[in-house]
Amino acid sequence: IYLVRDPRDQVLSVTFRKMGFRRYEDPEASDAEYLRRMAERNVASYRQALASADVIDVQCRYEDLCEDPRPALRQVLGALDRPIDEPTIERAAVQHDAATIRAGRGATITNLDEGGRAASWWTADPARQRLLHAYLVDVIHGLGYPPGDCMSPALPDHALPQRTIRVPEGFAG
Repeated sequence: IYLVRDPRDQVLSVTFRKMGFRRYEDPEASDAEYLRRMAERNVASYRQALASADVIDVQCRYEDLCEDPRPALRQVLGALDRPIDEPTIERAAVQHDAATIRAGRGATITNLDEGGRAASWWTADPARQRLLHAYLVDVIHGLGYPPGDCMSPALPDHALPQRTIRVPEGFAG
C-alpha cells in the first residue's frame, strides 16, 4: 500500500507540526535546513516507490481518505483477498474520522492535530512555496497534483522593474 499526499503539504506538516520527530531527526537544524531535509526525504521516498511500483498493490491519496476512506478500505481488503465486510468498513471509517477523534469518541492512538492543525502549502510564505516547488516539482507532477503558481507572489523587497523593449535607432523592422 502506497499512501500519498500532496508532497508540499506532507513536507510542511512533518517540518513544522511534528516537533517530537524533529527533535529526534535534527534538533539543531534551522527551519530552512530542516524544510530542505524533509523535502529531500519526500523526493527519495517517491523515487523508492517508482522503483518498486510493480509490488505496490494499492495507492491511495490522503486527501481521498479524508473525504471518504470507504473506497480505499474496500480496495485494500480486495488486494488482501479478504471479504469486504461493510459494517466493519463503516466502523473503521467512523472510528478514525477526524471529527470523531476530536470529539473524543474515536481512535485513541493518533497524531491528529499534533502541533496544531495543518495549513496547506498555498498559505505558506512565498520563499517556502518556491523552495517546495524547486525540490518537489517532479513528485507533484508524478503524483498528479496540480502544480499551482510555482513562483508565488513576488517578495516585496525583490520587485522587478517594468519590462521595456529598446529598439535601436534607425531599426526598420
